[in-house]
Amino acid sequence: MLRSKMKFLPILLLFIAATAIADDVSHDDLVHFTAHAGSSFALQTIFYGFNKKALKENTIKSEGLALLETLAIGLIYKASEHAPLGETSVSMAENVIGCASAIATHVTFDF
Repeated sequence: MLRSKMKFLPILLLFIAATAIADDVSHDDLVHFTAHAGSSFALQTIFYGFNKKALKENTIKSEGLALLETLAIGLIYKASEHAPLGETSVSMAENVIGCASAIATHVTFDF
């Protein structure tokens, strides 16, 4: 029983962390964060499903490959914008948070 409840811990921790930083952030920064984290969450989930179902990879390989694919797309996108290194670093950190949220969701719900 306790183990099944513990599966929700990663999602709860991510929610608490996102809520805690929201107090000191402007609306525009929060929208920018949500856009990066949300798109990364979606891409991570799509790539994970493709790698697992179409390529028939195991769960760990599927998640790792999906993470690599998602972050590569984020980096290519930022490079195409000719963004400065500081902005790229912040955006990639936001992408990592979105990917981590997707992985936590996949693990929690045995997707």
